[in-house]
Amino acid sequence: MISLDEYEKLTIDQKADLMWSKGTFLQAKAIKGGIVSLYSLGSFYVELSYNPIKNSIENLAAFKQIEQLDSFLEKIDLNDLGKD
Repeated sequence: MISLDEYEKLTIDQKADLMWSKGTFLQAKAIKGGIVSLYSLGSFYVELSYNPIKNSIENLAAFKQIEQLDSFLEKIDLNDLGKD
């Protein structure tokens, strides 16, 4: 799998193609003016900001810091874990 440093050197189109072909979709959330989706690419995460009005990717941010997952984790309901 590609490293974070290698990923950062790619063009935005190459980053998006790799994320969609090799990444694992984890979660999405609505924000003002768009949608932010979270993907895992092995040892790091990619946050994709999409503007549906413009039909365009606004930003691709790659990171390793677990703290940056907080805004996604708060949307997970842990009450259902362990229930059969």
